[in-house]
Amino acid sequence: MLQEVLNVTIVKMKKAEKTKPNFELAHLILTVIILTILSLFIIEILTKLIFTPRIFIKRKFEILEAIVIIVSFGFDLTLIIGKDDILSIIGLATLIRLWRVGLILEEITARKHAEAQKEIHNLKLLKNEMHKQLTDLKQKLNQHSEEALI
Repeated sequence: MLQEVLNVTIVKMKKAEKTKPNFELAHLILTVIILTILSLFIIEILTKLIFTPRIFIKRKFEILEAIVIIVSFGFDLTLIIGKDDILSIIGLATLIRLWRVGLILEEITARKHAEAQKEIHNLKLLKNEMHKQLTDLKQKLNQHSEEALI
């Protein structure tokens, strides 16, 4: 009885192996997409280094971000060229990419916060200016009403 169950299971597994899709093409396509995106990030880093080197060097997160992108790019190239399935490197590359996304979101949030603070400052200045104009107009109104009474 046990032998029959094992035989049926082995036959079903062999049939499943024949119908299992080949994921190598999908893996290659995804790897090319990832390398393209990382190449754009490398171009961004080079652009920052060329046009704003002082700002780039002063910001530690910019340097760390550049290191992360370059290391991730190197890992992906290694996986394409060297056909070794090193799962720990793949996991590390994925974590590095996720961290990059987090940095991008943090940068967007910081920019929006800075814009909001600037707008708040401008509105406070406008409020103070309008308050001053209101005070001046009240004084003029008081002067005109006193002159009208005389």
